Amino acid sequence: MTQVDFALISIRPDEFAAVLKRFPTKVQKGKSGRTYGIAQVPTKIGKTCSVAVVRCSEQGNDAAQQVANDVINDLDPQMLLVVGIAGGVPSDDFTLGDVIISTRIDNLNVSKRSDDGREEFDMRGGIHPGISDITASLLLYQTGLAGWNDAASITLDRPGVDLRQFEMDEFQAKIAGGAKNAPWYQQVRASLTAHFGSETNRTRPPLFETGTIASSNSVIRNIDILVQWLQTARTILAVEMESAGVYQATQGIQRQYPVMAMRGISDIIGLERNNQWTKYACQAAAAFAYAFVTAGIITPRGNIPSTNGDANASPSPSQGQVRARQVQNENQEKRAGPVEVFISYSEEDERFKKQLETHLVMLRREGMIRPWHSQQIEAGQEWEQETASHIDSAQIILLLVSSSFLASDQLYENELMRAMERQAAGAARVVPIILRYVDLEQTPFKKLLALPRNGKPIDSWRNTDEIWTSITREIRQLCEQLRNR
Repeated sequence: MTQVDFALISIRPDEFAAVLKRFPTKVQKGKSGRTYGIAQVPTKIGKTCSVAVVRCSEQGNDAAQQVANDVINDLDPQMLLVVGIAGGVPSDDFTLGDVIISTRIDNLNVSKRSDDGREEFDMRGGIHPGISDITASLLLYQTGLAGWNDAASITLDRPGVDLRQFEMDEFQAKIAGGAKNAPWYQQVRASLTAHFGSETNRTRPPLFETGTIASSNSVIRNIDILVQWLQTARTILAVEMESAGVYQATQGIQRQYPVMAMRGISDIIGLERNNQWTKYACQAAAAFAYAFVTAGIITPRGNIPSTNGDANASPSPSQGQVRARQVQNENQEKRAGPVEVFISYSEEDERFKKQLETHLVMLRREGMIRPWHSQQIEAGQEWEQETASHIDSAQIILLLVSSSFLASDQLYENELMRAMERQAAGAARVVPIILRYVDLEQTPFKKLLALPRNGKPIDSWRNTDEIWTSITREIRQLCEQLRNR
């Protein structure tokens, strides 16, 4: 199979049907054995993009991660889109039928229950920098997205909301003074009354809103849990069960694939879901996805003129393509030899550095890597100049992360920030290796995939040889990818 520009992942049959309604596809099998629908879609910039549509047959992040892994290995998409429905929080800015576009995907699968019964969540996740740029600039693409929420695009009439339910005794009991979660239900009533209390609001087309989408392996019906999440992440707008798994699959060492969730709001958490809104939300999410794909926000790889363009035109390479070829030629000689590896660490973590070096010996003997660290500076050489020179020539930069590493101003300014500049320029791969427990949330590399993959620091492993061996395999794989690129 060939590469595609977009891979659209849906879960429920109604979500999948709404996507297929807009993307007529031909069935193809990937090398993984997974079945895809492949469509060639004309865009508004006169080119045709290749789109793969696939359904995850089970709910949950684990199943979604496996599907995304297959998609990446089979199709190498420019971007993955998770298209479907979600439950929303009560808000003045959006409501039922509107579409939430993820600016961040929070993974709430990991939790710990304390002795008093309270559940504590380890919030993980993130977002690709390219997605951050797109979501921040969506309003600039209004011309390309125009018409996504027209009646002809949605294909369903907007359902109504019976506000009389808020006067019923059952609901009144939920908002009575002293009732558990009364403030939440009061927000639900206020939000839906504002959105459906007037004729103008009741009949408006769906809108899109950008914000955080929270994802876990459980259907969230417990308001206590959601309130707890919102205390930690106030920007959560919607909750669902798959996007975190897709995001996790995209976080490779050698490459991080952009992933965006597009979720139509089918229910407001705290009220029972209405099937009419579920159908409408499926159509709204799929309609936005189609508009996004065809708007030309992402330039198709194939550069194939669509039926709206000049079929005889011979497109010239873009500046990016020319530069890519230049970089390829400049680095060809470097790839033929050992991969330059820079190890950045604190002196307090010398023992961890030695353990890593021991496990990298075979890669060095094979001629696959040439590792270097500051202790190799010889007498009479200028420390800062030598360090900067080796960072600038390194293709892989390993950060041995601990509280001592982060506390060092010298390491932060002279090694860490220079390494991140190389990462941002695409000139090197920065790989954080977590040695000891430390808060990574405010670090410059918080969006990078760190090793070990499960987030468990090296010093907490009973058998450190086991985890160092796993890390060495990851480094070997990255070296092979860099040399074969």
